[in-house]
Amino acid sequence: MRFVDYQKGGEPDSLFIAQAEAPALTAGKVRVRVRGFGI
Repeated sequence: MRFVDYQKGGEPDSLFIAQAEAPALTAGKVRVRVRGFGI
């Protein structure tokens, strides 16, 4: 999932911070980004 964010040019730093603080929220954000990416 992280690779998708890098290719899309998203914010990997924000994802890392979110994972450290709230893994559940990060998973939700990743799903939304993946859907928006068209996968």
